[in-house]
Amino acid sequence: MAADRQKRVRIAAVAIAAAGLVLMGAGYLSGSSLWVAADQKGLFMVEDTPRSRVSYPEEGRISRAVGIQLHLDDFDVQIVHGEKLSVETVCYGSLRSPDVKVKDGILEIGETASQGRGVGTTLLDPRGQKRNQVRITLPYRRCGTVSCVLQKGDVLVDHLEADDLEIDTRQGDIQLHDISAQQAAIRLGRGNGSLLEVYVSEMDYQNERGQSTYQNATPQRGKTLNFASAGGPVKLQKLQVDIARLQLDGDLQASDVKAGQLYIRRTSGQVEISRLQDNGVISVIGGTGDVSLQGGSQQATVNIDSGDILLDVGRGKYACPTTAITQKGSITQQRQLAETYAVDCLAEDGKVTRAGKTVEGKNSFTTAAHYTRDDRSKMLLKTQKGDIALP
Repeated sequence: MAADRQKRVRIAAVAIAAAGLVLMGAGYLSGSSLWVAADQKGLFMVEDTPRSRVSYPEEGRISRAVGIQLHLDDFDVQIVHGEKLSVETVCYGSLRSPDVKVKDGILEIGETASQGRGVGTTLLDPRGQKRNQVRITLPYRRCGTVSCVLQKGDVLVDHLEADDLEIDTRQGDIQLHDISAQQAAIRLGRGNGSLLEVYVSEMDYQNERGQSTYQNATPQRGKTLNFASAGGPVKLQKLQVDIARLQLDGDLQASDVKAGQLYIRRTSGQVEISRLQDNGVISVIGGTGDVSLQGGSQQATVNIDSGDILLDVGRGKYACPTTAITQKGSITQQRQLAETYAVDCLAEDGKVTRAGKTVEGKNSFTTAAHYTRDDRSKMLLKTQKGDIALP
């Protein structure tokens, strides 16, 4: 009977997949797996491996899942950490008593809503219309691959540790809170992005005395965060990452960021980054809109089409080696310049000032108490139309 049931379930799952449905899997353990197939109308089928292949962990709990996959058309998704679901519920509850279901457009995973275990809830948008929502409450924090791909809908992931994290929504908001991952790829369409306490890093930022240090902390290879946004504001707070690549079309507001390499490529929008925490290399390339950088960094590059540039980045009281270029806009360097720097300034249609005093008769100059040939010790500030101000 069990073999026949498994055969029927597998055949049904294959038939559903062949009909153009998308798959969602939640929870793997020692060869066991739970797969849910869903079509656009909200029909679901469950496939599971034989019970004999399952080895239960101590205390009857799953300590680690291999993966979660969500591919849905019009749902809001919440993946949160909790202590509600048991191994029986995750692995077998749906086969013994169907508790994976859709009710009023809401996917419910786990036991019934009255028992408060892994339930879907109804959301109302500002116009009072119901929103489809998937809410998965995990009894564990650690997970392997988490993949959530939506055509339309909001995504909230809270308190999760994953090997690989993929979040993609073409229309909707993305919120990540208290996330740790080996690799992360976030793609946001028209919506808001919020990353709070996201950790994608192996670097040790403290020395033996507990002081922040950046020795050997600009890796050529490391844990990577890729983030792309097609529109809407993006907010990053308390982010630690080895390598971060951000491609933006919209405003970026970031604070308390630690990164070995932080690359930002944008088409438009303002970039405001404050309280950088001993970063390695930071780069902002392209686009229109003002750019403001403040905090600790070893090297900074800003090369934009237009917009004002405000710089207050460096090591200690001295500015780090910096390249700042804008076609139209002013450049302001606020942090003190080291005596060993070779500073090159060029304001083609504007003026250059030092300590509030105009450099008379010149719109470009080079100054250094002790000239060095090390390119990393140079500072290049250039604007075609605008002023340059030095401390």
